[in-house]
Amino acid sequence: MKKTFLASMVAVLLCMILAACSGDNSPISKYCDSLEKGREKMYEGNMTNGEFSRKINEEFMGQQLTTELDVDVPFEIIEPFKVVSLSPLYGGIEFEAIIKTDKPQDFVYIACHNNKPIQILNCNTKWNEDDDTYNIKFFLNVGNIIQGGEKADEKLRSISRVVVTEYGSDLFIEINN
Repeated sequence: MKKTFLASMVAVLLCMILAACSGDNSPISKYCDSLEKGREKMYEGNMTNGEFSRKINEEFMGQQLTTELDVDVPFEIIEPFKVVSLSPLYGGIEFEAIIKTDKPQDFVYIACHNNKPIQILNCNTKWNEDDDTYNIKFFLNVGNIIQGGEKADEKLRSISRVVVTEYGSDLFIEINN
C-alpha cells in the first residue's frame, strides 16, 4: 500500500514538473489559447468585441514571462518581463522589463522554449537617469486570430522564457546557425 501511494505521488510530481517545463504556463501560450476560444465565442454570438477585449485585458495585464540571465552576464534584472499592453483583436502582446547594466546595446534578448532558442527579440530600450536602469520592451504579434481567423503562430506560442545574453555567446551562436 505504501509503495503504491509513493509511486502515485512520484507520478503526480513528475507530471507537474513536465507541465511546468512544457511552456504551456507561459502567458504567450495562454494568450493564444484565450484568443482562439474568444474567437469561437464571438463567431457564435456569445461575446462582443468589447467584452472580449476587456476579458483579455483583465486576464493578462501584468502577467510575467520568465526572464533569466545567461551565464556570466554583467546584468541585473530589476523587474522581469511582464505584459504591459495588449491588442487582442489583432493578436498583439507587449512585454516590458527593467534591467540594470552599463551597456544594454551589448546584450541580446532571446526567446526560448525551455532550453531551445527560438528567436532574437527586437527590443526598444529607454534609459532612466534617476536610477541607472533601462526599460526594455518587445512586441509580438501571435497572428490575426480574431479578425483573420488564423491559428496562433506555433513558434511564438511556444515561447516560455526570455534569456538575456551577450553577442557572441554560445546561445547567440546557436540561434544564428
